[in-house]
Amino acid sequence: MAKLKETPAAATHRFDAVPIRVLFVADDPWFYAADVLDALAAPRTLLDVLSDQPGAVNVNRDDPIISESGLHRLLFEVDSDTARRFRRWLAAELFPTLYRDEYIARLRVMVKEARVMSGGDAKRGKYRHYTPEEKEEIRSLYKDG
Repeated sequence: MAKLKETPAAATHRFDAVPIRVLFVADDPWFYAADVLDALAAPRTLLDVLSDQPGAVNVNRDDPIISESGLHRLLFEVDSDTARRFRRWLAAELFPTLYRDEYIARLRVMVKEARVMSGGDAKRGKYRHYTPEEKEEIRSLYKDG
């Protein structure tokens, strides 16, 4: 399995009073099973429905995590007012936030890498100094349009 990396600030979101923790594994969100089951007010035995779906649950941890597809599978199994509110919250708030934050984090890494590759100092935001030949080439490019 891919190495786990946490999204910025531990990625804890709140559904009502229940914290929903999210990890990103190979750019995909994984959810702590205990948090999801608490939010759904469902028993822990509900995780058994994921046993026939490969890659839906990682139980090789102290606190099992479930993939996004595993989360959706659990949501199909629970039919309650709480589950319906949780589904609406996921679609309207959590997923847009997760993917926006992950996209912004990836953009920041790309900008930092680009600065380092171009000789700029990523920590201070300074860019490298051009040689006189490079400056002349840039000027000629601007003149040519």
